[in-house]
Amino acid sequence: MLGLLLALLWVSGIAAAWMLDRERVDREVQDELHRISLLAAAERQQFFSASGFWYDHIVRGADGQLTLDLGAPGLRAVCQRLRDKGARSTLVWQDRRWICDPADSGPPVASAPDAHERAALERMARLSFQTPEDTTRIRLEPSDTAPAWLMPVWDGAPPWAAADAGAIPGRVVGYVQLEMPLAAMMARATSRWEHSARVQYRALALGSVETPTRVLWSEGTLPVRAYTDSLVTGFLDLAGTPLPMRIYASQALEPVATVMVGTALVLGLLFGTLWWLSWRLLASRARLAEVLARRTARAQHRQRALADSREVNRALVGAARQAGAVVRQRLGAELHDNTGQLLTAAQLQARHLALVVDPAQQSACETLADTLRDAARAVRELSHDWHLAPTHHADTPDLLAELSRLAERSRPLPVELVLPHELPSWDAEACHSLLRIAQEAVSNALRHAHASAIRLLLSPAPDELLRIEDDGVGFDAAHIEGGLGLTSMRARAATLGARLAVDCSSGWTRISVKTA
Repeated sequence: MLGLLLALLWVSGIAAAWMLDRERVDREVQDELHRISLLAAAERQQFFSASGFWYDHIVRGADGQLTLDLGAPGLRAVCQRLRDKGARSTLVWQDRRWICDPADSGPPVASAPDAHERAALERMARLSFQTPEDTTRIRLEPSDTAPAWLMPVWDGAPPWAAADAGAIPGRVVGYVQLEMPLAAMMARATSRWEHSARVQYRALALGSVETPTRVLWSEGTLPVRAYTDSLVTGFLDLAGTPLPMRIYASQALEPVATVMVGTALVLGLLFGTLWWLSWRLLASRARLAEVLARRTARAQHRQRALADSREVNRALVGAARQAGAVVRQRLGAELHDNTGQLLTAAQLQARHLALVVDPAQQSACETLADTLRDAARAVRELSHDWHLAPTHHADTPDLLAELSRLAERSRPLPVELVLPHELPSWDAEACHSLLRIAQEAVSNALRHAHASAIRLLLSPAPDELLRIEDDGVGFDAAHIEGGLGLTSMRARAATLGARLAVDCSSGWTRISVKTA
């Protein structure tokens, strides 16, 4: 414990010293960035001031039109100063443009503006300039290799000057475009900064710190951890969105070899002690693990035997159900093909007998024919249910379709189906048991209850799986406790882990399959 405490104190001291050194480096880099910002801003202001020579040589002719005094003695000298620094300046208005390009050595030559420059002039003419600070706009086009600074040229007084002097406000008829050599400008501004060995990457960009709109100049890639100092925050693009110019830098961490070696020795001694203690503990745990492994093997053997017995029981239950289903199908076919046909023939004979006997006996013959008709119908329904019963329950039956078919077969007595919005995820055995309970309950209501309406509700409450209601005469469940139909329904409910509840107290007979 003492060694661990000493190691923690040692590491804490190293972390504190590293944090203090990091804060000191942060302050140094921030101060250096601020000085670079001042130098870069001063040089940028010199570019803008030099680019204003266009304004000094724009004159208004006798016809009232603006033109450029190309014969002015200072025009060529100022243009040459811009060329020396690698800057490119262009004057565009109406249908003319003049370019002061570093590649040329003579005076500016007039030419027609291209479609790109005419579009920029139209956008500048639509802008609203309220103060001198928002006159300089930045054009950022995907095809441009570098952003261009645009300054409007008015035919008359600017809006703020016109408002002060009471003159008529001028309109934008052109613009001056300036493209500065950013790489050379930043190289001169960061000449002192090159001596800082703790700074790795430098970049100049427009936009936010996290996602800059355009990287103007960079050495390497933008760092993950960046220092930033806004050079100018008043730049606007042609849409009026502020675009601050920012400079980036990242700090190179210097490893302290001596501290790292000392830390490694202390941690090595600590971990050696912990390893010896762990070895002794692992030896004890190995013996315990051996005992647990033997007991676990015995428990797994018992679980496998239990699982095998469950599989055998499941197979026996499935075989019994399969055999019962086959027997039911055979009985249904026999009832339909033999008993049903005999009852139908007896009904026809009773009808014929009613036509030939004495008129006093015709009523009895008609009653006998009706009784035989009902018996034949009951036999057909029973044989239909048995004959169409599935021979296995591997697939889940379509419970909704089977219940709809049950309601259709019960006509002309109306059977109302009340179904949930979403059928619960029951398995095949549950769906089959619920279907048989519903068939038995509806059959009892049709044959014995003399009901005029039957309602079948599927999953009507959280604790109910099925409910069958009828408005018939009802029955006393205590006196027919040994009835085959009620006994069968109770047995099917028990296979679902539920119970069958019978309620005749409210005028309606309710048979419910409840889970609790």
